[in-house]
Amino acid sequence: MRQLRKVLPRWRVPTASETAAHCRSFLSLYGGKGKAARSLSSRGWATAEVDACISAMNNLDSEEARRDVDDLAAEVSLLGIELDCATFSLARRGKSGSSTPQRLRDRRRPWGLPGLVGSNLQKLRSANARVRHAIRLILRSIWRKQSGYLENPLGLILWHIVRKEFHSVLASGYARLVDTDLCCFGTPWRKPTKVLIWGAHVHEVVLPRCHPCNKLCSTSGKPHYQLSSTVSCKELVHNCVFKTRQAQVYPAKFESRLLDQLAPR
Repeated sequence: MRQLRKVLPRWRVPTASETAAHCRSFLSLYGGKGKAARSLSSRGWATAEVDACISAMNNLDSEEARRDVDDLAAEVSLLGIELDCATFSLARRGKSGSSTPQRLRDRRRPWGLPGLVGSNLQKLRSANARVRHAIRLILRSIWRKQSGYLENPLGLILWHIVRKEFHSVLASGYARLVDTDLCCFGTPWRKPTKVLIWGAHVHEVVLPRCHPCNKLCSTSGKPHYQLSSTVSCKELVHNCVFKTRQAQVYPAKFESRLLDQLAPR
């Protein structure tokens, strides 16, 4: 692998030289708090995390940064991608000129609505470039017979693009789409989530679903916290972070359950 010119990953490498020489490796893109990387590192994996929250150098809007990530992805055993879902969310209901986020896409036009200008157009173009890059990375990973996952909320317009772009590999069984609910892993919100998975163990992955009874979560027995209502979207938690933003962090139990099956010990 050539020397990285742009990105500054956060590395976690096994300390024992013998273990390091034979360990498996994981690349996390847009992984935020790095729960998947920590989970695999605890098992002796070497991990690299590329996310703008780690360093501003990890902004993958630049072609140079994407080339660095291409080189990293070519060397790893497992690839994990957690794209920012903001521009793909149907929860964006604001009208043009309002203070609330404006919808940038719909199911008929998943790559973007016409007539967008200013910061909305810039956000759309940036997100589209990241999605196209992620698609290329995943297809290359599949052809290299590596393993990996792409995870995002189930209702996003993103999945319309995924189904189209990965139609042949999904039909052939090289990849699968698996649904789950994050309340099954301890969150107060249900947050239905979809995961695109690929690799040698792709058909062994089973994730739980919530089956509410009388509007109560089948795991906790309590009502789900609503993230999509007009009231809850405006509520702030104690540290001034929107509840919807807080819910973007995947629970450690979910990451561990997925990785235990996709990359067994």
